[in-house]
Amino acid sequence: GHLAAVRPTRLSGGQAQLVALARALVGGPRLLLLDEPLAALAVQARERVRAIVRETLSGFEGPRILVTHEPSEAMSLADRLILMEGGRITQVGTPGDIATAPRTEYAADLVGLNLFVGRLVPAGEGVGMLETGGSPLVVAWPRELDPEVDQEVTAVLRPSDVALFPARPEGSSRNVLRGTITAITQQHDRSRVRVASRPPLVAEVTPASVSRLGLAEGRTVWASFKALEVRVVGSR
Repeated sequence: GHLAAVRPTRLSGGQAQLVALARALVGGPRLLLLDEPLAALAVQARERVRAIVRETLSGFEGPRILVTHEPSEAMSLADRLILMEGGRITQVGTPGDIATAPRTEYAADLVGLNLFVGRLVPAGEGVGMLETGGSPLVVAWPRELDPEVDQEVTAVLRPSDVALFPARPEGSSRNVLRGTITAITQQHDRSRVRVASRPPLVAEVTPASVSRLGLAEGRTVWASFKALEVRVVGSR
């Protein structure tokens, strides 16, 4: 194409990745292995190359393997994910499978969810206490589980369902935890706030809320969420 006559030293990062992809395809391979195809690219180039990689993968008839440490790449480009932790496969499934029911903290972090693993104990009509080693969490008892028997379960909570307060809140939320903010990161139009509570939590709030509540690393906050917002996704 138009890059054929350009010297390698004159190529931008995005152009170099496209040339590498073209060279990989020119021999008509039966298998395509892409190792970190979007690594070290500027944001604008990354989006452009991502679109081309997606088109290439969808049109390639043989097996396609994409190796990446970037969650957004994996979720947007893959039909099926194989998650590896410490050299061991920990979960296999479609992006939808893993987004719905992550099995490990790494998988939950990949899809942006809080993960709780512990013993679910009956605590009244339709309610259970999830013992995770920290403060017990009040959760709605899943219909598919025996309401009379303790269960080892995995549960998830969306960060957007966690509300943060500078003082202990009053209200209907059954779960209220105290903790210290350890990190605040910006993701698009939201801020993700990591709280060292027991169990640890990630909350997702607006940048305006960060300013209004005076949220900052080292600040003590109260996190609250409703029992119905904790979703049990599997028994162990």
